[in-house]
Amino acid sequence: MKKIYLIGLKLFDSKDAEFPLQYEQVTNVKKQIFHEFLRFDADEHVAIDLFGDLALPDQILQFLSIAPRDLKISQNDGILIGLKLPNVELVDERLETEISSNPVLTERPVFLLIEDDKQRIVESSAKGVVPKLLEDDENLEDGTVGYVAGFVTNSEAERVRLFDKKVAFVCRDPKDSFEKRMGEKLSKQAICSLIHLIDFCEVDRFL
Repeated sequence: MKKIYLIGLKLFDSKDAEFPLQYEQVTNVKKQIFHEFLRFDADEHVAIDLFGDLALPDQILQFLSIAPRDLKISQNDGILIGLKLPNVELVDERLETEISSNPVLTERPVFLLIEDDKQRIVESSAKGVVPKLLEDDENLEDGTVGYVAGFVTNSEAERVRLFDKKVAFVCRDPKDSFEKRMGEKLSKQAICSLIHLIDFCEVDRFL
């Protein structure tokens, strides 16, 4: 008996839309992992917590229309109860494990294979999209999405993007001697706040 487990994939989940992730990109990665799971040669395919909190009934039914007859789902939050699921059996099976198939949670999404009471971890070919907060221009590890959460200027933002990172808060570069002098004395957050205030006052003056 060979069973393959997909653990905590959570398709259509609110965490997939949190900065710096792009919801559609994450969803496509998760779909790739799910299809790889279905193609695996096993007697049973068991998906634990397959859907996330944004999954709608129409999405669930459409997504499961391609499922093979041996697919079993253990969904902890009860969102599947009452739906007429094609080719799917709902089960209460849970696993005590820290491994995950969710690319938002792990750089290396995996499946758990149990054969003749022996467990083996099988790596997915998909890479993770784990958000990683960075402070400088360090290179990203495979399976991560780097981002800078603090305030940076436009020129700094362009340099950061060269390293394939996302930037949360951007202000323009200091444009005159006063702003440049202040930029030498203040923190990045303070000078960006000052620049935003100056720009706001200039716009307000012409209204």
